[in-house]
Amino acid sequence: MVDIGKNILTLRKKNKVTQEELAQVLNVSPQAVSKWENDISQPDIIMLPLIAEYFKVSVDWLFHGENMVYEDIYIKNLQKVWNHGQLEGFEEV
Repeated sequence: MVDIGKNILTLRKKNKVTQEELAQVLNVSPQAVSKWENDISQPDIIMLPLIAEYFKVSVDWLFHGENMVYEDIYIKNLQKVWNHGQLEGFEEV
């Protein structure tokens, strides 16, 4: 599961940044930041590198709450697809 909002909230609190401060840096409203953190909406894809840079993490960290290498992400996503029965005829990971 992608927890971008939860991960932004974690980073914001860890760095003692208010929603207002983050909103000002990103040129969005504090309400937008609140909606991200409460999983009502997601930040625009163009915002992700800006948020990652502001908090000195990777975009992967925003998605997964940790830095991951491509192979780990691929395997994790493949397992999700496998668990939903969409890989008939393929060998399980």
